[in-house]
Amino acid sequence: MVAGFLSEEQARVHPLKNVVTRALGGDAEVDVDVREWRVASGDLFLLCSDGLTTMLNDQEILDRLRAPGRLEEVCGRLVRDANSRGGFDNVSVVLLRLEQDTDDDETAIDAAGA
Repeated sequence: MVAGFLSEEQARVHPLKNVVTRALGGDAEVDVDVREWRVASGDLFLLCSDGLTTMLNDQEILDRLRAPGRLEEVCGRLVRDANSRGGFDNVSVVLLRLEQDTDDDETAIDAAGA
């Protein structure tokens, strides 16, 4: 999708959607992908397995991420909702939120996983 070869819907139903082309620690030497983004205080990052994205569509995930609650609660809600739809695969969710400390220039990181 990032390269523009597939639409979101095509990627969701593609027969090779679960083929792993890159893995952390799969070999002694690993080709890594590096990208840089500008981030701001309040930005929220989601790292998840396909066990989440096959059970909930992007809008459903976004709705849950925007709902009020601590990150631990949001992670738990995402996992429960995916499992309630059948949970055919393991579901892993990690959330990371950047927060700017108002007293200084330090950036705090709030993280949770389920």
